[in-house]
Amino acid sequence: MSARYSFIEHLAHSVLFSRCHDGAIISMFKAATAYFDASGHPDQHNVLTVGGFLSRVDKWGRFEDEWAEILHEYGISALHMTDYVSGRGEFAKFKGNTPLRNRLQLQLSECIKKNTNKSIRATLILPDYRAVNKHFKLQEKIGPPYVVCSMMCLIETLEWARRKKCDDTLLCYFEDGDKDKGEFKKKSEGMLPPPRLQFLQKDGINAFQAADFVAWKTKANVEKWLSESYHPDQRHDLARSLGSVGAIPTEAKVLTFEGLIGICLYLGVERR
Repeated sequence: MSARYSFIEHLAHSVLFSRCHDGAIISMFKAATAYFDASGHPDQHNVLTVGGFLSRVDKWGRFEDEWAEILHEYGISALHMTDYVSGRGEFAKFKGNTPLRNRLQLQLSECIKKNTNKSIRATLILPDYRAVNKHFKLQEKIGPPYVVCSMMCLIETLEWARRKKCDDTLLCYFEDGDKDKGEFKKKSEGMLPPPRLQFLQKDGINAFQAADFVAWKTKANVEKWLSESYHPDQRHDLARSLGSVGAIPTEAKVLTFEGLIGICLYLGVERR
């Protein structure tokens, strides 16, 4: 199955399940969908980010075409940030070639800016999570790291949809395969039940590549912020690394020790 055909099937699915109060199928041009991906692993890294974008279904269709054209120009079948950054496989030509990397990232970020309405991302400092979890039943009450980040993204997405009066037609897609996906699925069903929230393989859906792009960039920036060599003057460099994505209306949260303690106290999480 071609990537294009796969996405057309997905658009048809989006229209099928986007309905108004009276049950009438709404125009696909007014339906909003969100795509999210995770960067980082709770057992291997110090930072975990879940991030992605919200947009109208018709804009996502335009995005798919434009994104594919950019990748074709550079001889890339699909953007995988881990492989791209390390220069593996078809990304070998980018290794050590800063001008080429900058040009590609500029085009990709411009494509995202043009075709999305909102960026939402949540980042968790994993050592802080583990420290708070020693004193509060954080994991039992709220969930493991992936669940914490994904729930925050979902909450922000639902709030955006309510403000835009499209909460009855909203569809959310998370990239399938992340650790603790099952627990997030259970916790999210009361907020946005299936089929309006689904987990999909990223193959054939370029919107997940955009989510991977922003999640990886955000995670990398937070890691630099945490490093001993970080200086406040570098904050502008971190912002510039997102390219045009930085100009998109954004809800981005970084959960540190203090923030997690505040959440535990606010939600009445029991102490151990």
